[in-house]
Amino acid sequence: MAATGTYCDTNDLRLVYNAYTDLMGTAGTDYGAFIVAASDWLEASFYAHDMTPPPVSPMDGSYDYWLRRACACMAVYMAADSILSERTDSVDGAWWARYNDEAEGILSDVHSGVKKLSYQTTAWQDSISPAVPWANGTTAAPPVNMLHTSGRIGARYEDNIPRQFEIELDGSTGTDMSNFTFKYRVIGTSAYMGQGQPCDVTGWTTLGWNVQLLWTPTPRGSAAVGQRWRIYCTPRGEEVVKAGCKFGQRNWA
Repeated sequence: MAATGTYCDTNDLRLVYNAYTDLMGTAGTDYGAFIVAASDWLEASFYAHDMTPPPVSPMDGSYDYWLRRACACMAVYMAADSILSERTDSVDGAWWARYNDEAEGILSDVHSGVKKLSYQTTAWQDSISPAVPWANGTTAAPPVNMLHTSGRIGARYEDNIPRQFEIELDGSTGTDMSNFTFKYRVIGTSAYMGQGQPCDVTGWTTLGWNVQLLWTPTPRGSAAVGQRWRIYCTPRGEEVVKAGCKFGQRNWA
């Protein structure tokens, strides 16, 4: 897992540039400083488009693949440019420029919606995200495809302010999914609602604002009391029109 405040780690650097330790060793520098700088760049890019950097995925303890890839590419570019640019007469066509191009391209695709992150909705989900597995203390994140949201069938979130739901299995009388019960709350409030509510595997359970849940037996792994999910709901999703442009496009007028 990446260090706190960073979006990639040395394993991601190795996938982008296998000899990164040799590159860093050339100037005796600390690669961690470039990871931090690249993470700052990535986060600034998100905030520049009124987007919130996503949380760590509890499934593998790291950020989404495309974020890690973009951060690692930018870290390699920053390191190479810092070390090598002074040794050349011109950086035009420099071999390390391609890492900057790839990083910028990934972020452009995220901004425009070409690439979706785990917490973002797709076009047919509109503004209700999938249920994202979430770690809960010592309880590992649940396996995927156990809980589905109404975003999957095209439901629209019915409010004008964003909300995040947290769902937690809070009891069980057996091992089948239908034997479990759950509770839920809106993140930011301490009180859970619907405690002891059955996990319905035959129909949709309504939470509010047109957000509904459907439970299904998971093909891999198993259900356990204490497992959690989060659901992100935004009035218009991430792909809003601003200043006549969509995210990833610039208006210089």
